[in-house]
Amino acid sequence: MNDCDEVMVVNAFSAATRKKLSDSIPSRLTEYTWRSISAQSRRHVFTNVVDTPIHYQTPRQLLRTIVRGAKSSNGNRNFWMRCANAVIYHNEHFNAAELVQIANSFGKVNHHDKSLFRTIAKRALQCEETWRVTDIPVLLNSFRACDVYDYHLFDRALEFIVPNVCSLGPDGVALTLHSLTVSATCNPKREVLDALVSPLFKNISQFSINNLELILRSISALNYRNVALLQLIADHFAGSTIHSHPTYDLIKAFHELNYVDGNVVKIVEEFVSSNSHFMHVDDIPQLVNILISIHKHKELTDRVYQSIIRVVSRNQGTEHWKTIFGVKYAMDSIKQRDIYLDELCNTLRKRCSTDFSTQDKINVLRSCKGFALPLVYLYDTILSSFQRCDIESGESTDLLPLIDVTTDEYMDLVAVFSELGYIKGLRACLSAITMDSIDLTCTRAIKCREMFIKHVEFQKLDRAYKESVLNADICDLASLKPKWAYLEKIRNSSTPLDLALGICHAESTSYVCELATRLLDAPINLVEPEIIPAMLRRTIKLSHIEGYIPDTLKRLHERILHFLTDEHTIAGMSTQSFATLAAHLNLMDCPGVNMILPNMLGSFIQRVNTDAEDAVIIRHFCNIAVSLLTACTKHRDIDISSLAQCICIYARRIQPERLNDILRLFIKLGFNDNAYTSMLEPVIDDAVVFDSDMARVMQLEVGPFNYIGHDIIGIRNQIRIEI
Repeated sequence: MNDCDEVMVVNAFSAATRKKLSDSIPSRLTEYTWRSISAQSRRHVFTNVVDTPIHYQTPRQLLRTIVRGAKSSNGNRNFWMRCANAVIYHNEHFNAAELVQIANSFGKVNHHDKSLFRTIAKRALQCEETWRVTDIPVLLNSFRACDVYDYHLFDRALEFIVPNVCSLGPDGVALTLHSLTVSATCNPKREVLDALVSPLFKNISQFSINNLELILRSISALNYRNVALLQLIADHFAGSTIHSHPTYDLIKAFHELNYVDGNVVKIVEEFVSSNSHFMHVDDIPQLVNILISIHKHKELTDRVYQSIIRVVSRNQGTEHWKTIFGVKYAMDSIKQRDIYLDELCNTLRKRCSTDFSTQDKINVLRSCKGFALPLVYLYDTILSSFQRCDIESGESTDLLPLIDVTTDEYMDLVAVFSELGYIKGLRACLSAITMDSIDLTCTRAIKCREMFIKHVEFQKLDRAYKESVLNADICDLASLKPKWAYLEKIRNSSTPLDLALGICHAESTSYVCELATRLLDAPINLVEPEIIPAMLRRTIKLSHIEGYIPDTLKRLHERILHFLTDEHTIAGMSTQSFATLAAHLNLMDCPGVNMILPNMLGSFIQRVNTDAEDAVIIRHFCNIAVSLLTACTKHRDIDISSLAQCICIYARRIQPERLNDILRLFIKLGFNDNAYTSMLEPVIDDAVVFDSDMARVMQLEVGPFNYIGHDIIGIRNQIRIEI
């Protein structure tokens, strides 16, 4: 937009609007001149000035604002929050077609607001008489885009769609099926799914490639396997009438449905032959997995495998080692040999021994977790680079000590081999211990013992690595049993501090209970107070993973809380450990929590008042405040007025995005005195920018503290009024 255009735009407005523009533009552009910003930004300023504020707009204006915001991909969450509040307030003024436009707009920007969508669902059911069959798929898909599932709306919508499925059209069928993947609780009957896919049998040529791919992915997620439908789609793509090449998403969809026939083989071969030269090497592992799966049912031509091998062989960088060794292992499993791939792997094995440091090898192993292909060959290559075969004694390679490995690197190897389930590597590590080439402390021995118990003693072999382990002599496990006493001896001589550190690094509840049993028999005061919060965090985390707290850990928690009743113990903790302890008090259901909370409150206030400018205190201020307030909601008999005053005094330290949580907790705890709320006013303006419901309502003088006594979930719906 040039200067002449600007004059024309301004003259197009009325005199009052031009005066409003001239008064508002300078105040909005304090850092930049009017001519220094882009034309798009100028138009944005005009729009903001001319438009009516959202909470003053009529329903028709609000609808136009929402649709315009979605078309322009407006990413301002505060804008969409205000629009959602306004829609909830005006919901009775919208008809079914307008509700579809609103839901579709919020779905396009992925604004996850359950209150809004539940309001839309309720209003849509009231307008059922005016539903149009082509609008329902768009409405349901908007709910899916925002991860909201309303049983009554979806159930009634499917009842409405099934008799009129022929009127949906290809896009409508695809969107309806896709919307049913919104939640695991959405489990439509097979008869409904049969009716939804029936248009494909009548005229599949009407459906585009994107529609068919979306349908395949959707029925896979719904666990709906219709062989006749899959055969029809595969035949459609493999037929001569199709003019577009098959896509990778289409092949993955057939793979996820575990469907293979001659047409699918033809589709895969066409895809590989036409796209192999353009494929990125990072896409190869998943494609090879699909090819191996197809190979179990139907033979593929050698040309397909050679195309994949050529793509892999062109990439010899370190970042592609996983792909190279993974493809090599996969090709060997189906007896596909290639001399170039063999030479490449041999070259990489030599480079691994000469060019890589120990830490580089450990980093490569860490990056292997979750890779799409088995990487047994890569693990063997890295392990062999640590070992040197003893020809004179004839000792097997996997039982030789590790060469040039420090104790810290050894612990890293044990951890990564355990995560990968690489049994051969763990056996080599145990051999290194028994040959006295690695000197372990008690804490490290406790950690190693857990790893070996998990993967060696009980022989929990991962199926992907069974062949690798079986190639090694399994009877060697029995030969290592007598040497197991070395770890047992170190563990039996451990101190309470060693046991506490072992609990901090443990990965299984059973092993934590074993260590906790020994710790309960020892004086707990020998454990450093700094370690107590980390130990609580680990035990609580593992208990939540298991779904219950064992009695041993309950006794340990009571013992720890009794130890923490001494105020000097809590005062001696660092701020970070104190924050960890505060964060986990709310997760503990023990009588001892009520005993240490007063000490926690006093210690927090003292820390804030004493070290007011300490960077660590400032960084953890909000987290500790929210944690202590949350814990106090379960223990109402504790006086926390001093804590509330401390939070208000240092309100400037409250992060704007956390103010909402603190205000909610204040309401729940009954702090409705204006003396508290007035002290928080300086941070209210900043919090509005960060989508704080409570702050926004307070700024609009809607008195949120009138809602004291209501449930916290109900508060959110009640404060959304006349905005």
